[in-house]
Amino acid sequence: MFIVAAVLAGLLVGWVLTRRLATLGYRRPDETGRATPASRWWLIVATGAAWGWLVFTLADQPATVIVMWLPLSAALGWISAVDLDVQRIPNLTLGPTAIWVAVCLIALAITEHPSDPLLHAVIAGAGCFIGFAILHIASPNALGFGDVKLAAILGAAIGVVSLTAVLAALLFACILALTWATATRTTHLAFGPWIAAGAILGVGLPALSSALA
Repeated sequence: MFIVAAVLAGLLVGWVLTRRLATLGYRRPDETGRATPASRWWLIVATGAAWGWLVFTLADQPATVIVMWLPLSAALGWISAVDLDVQRIPNLTLGPTAIWVAVCLIALAITEHPSDPLLHAVIAGAGCFIGFAILHIASPNALGFGDVKLAAILGAAIGVVSLTAVLAALLFACILALTWATATRTTHLAFGPWIAAGAILGVGLPALSSALA
């Protein structure tokens, strides 16, 4: 019942996001000449599926973790849509997203006192930042600094659940990105959406693996 409710709520949130995105208010003055994006119906489906997946797989986690991930996944939907349109991850979204994750992790520390998971969050966030920063320096045209910041935020959010899940998320992101690049025969693609998708899939993998074991 809770999963169905989460899916329906996610569909509604996704619809609201598409309405807001349709105004193109996120575009900079130099981006206004771009073609108008096609219908973003995929965002409605993706947000609904993500909310159902997160409620299902994070059911055994502290409530604060679920509270953190549901709005976070909606923010990832917005980030993905913007990145696909203008190949840029907006700081106006990344900033509040980082603050939200930090506030939730602090709340988790106060209410649950999970020293190890919080340490894992810090390690994963720092590790993702350093690793992606190196890739950005090596190939700035292929990986923007927005991707670096997004990876650090998601690394911390996933790390509080499981360090293994962080590795799974990165693997999923790379597989999805390579699959899309191969299917569309493109050499330049927005990596943000695949980082987001990999994160949502990866964070739920430990619970799914335990359920299937």
